[in-house]
Amino acid sequence: MAKNSTNMVKYIIKRVLTMIPMLFAVLTITWLLSHAMAINPLQSEVSLWDMQIYYDEMERLGLDQPIHIQFIRYFRDFFTGNWGESYSGRFEGWLITDIIVTVLPRTLEMMIIPIFIVPIIAVKLGSTSAKNRKKKKDILIRSSAVIGAGFPSFWIAIL
Repeated sequence: MAKNSTNMVKYIIKRVLTMIPMLFAVLTITWLLSHAMAINPLQSEVSLWDMQIYYDEMERLGLDQPIHIQFIRYFRDFFTGNWGESYSGRFEGWLITDIIVTVLPRTLEMMIIPIFIVPIIAVKLGSTSAKNRKKKKDILIRSSAVIGAGFPSFWIAIL
């Protein structure tokens, strides 16, 4: 029994250590893609007629720094929770962390149904279908499952 638990600990450590370079890769790709976009978020926020405000915002956001400094700052800010502020939409001007704190409870509430309730319903319908094999109930349940699987999940959620 001790050998199995040792193997499990090694497996978990290996998985955690594998996650570190994966996180680095995902953050790097995200940073590269955001810098490869041709859109400058300041152009929509700051009037280009007042170039001093534009340059002040560039400096405040660190966009006037060399690219490697911006990259290091991106990683530092990610791991310290300084994710900046929203520039558009309902939460314009809010800190990203405040937005997450605001919407997370509702998001978690909406996750309860798919995670806990749907499997219970699925097992019940599956057992009903198995008990009534090749009967009308079975055909109705299986047909509904096939049709339901064909719909995008966000449509099902609306229903």
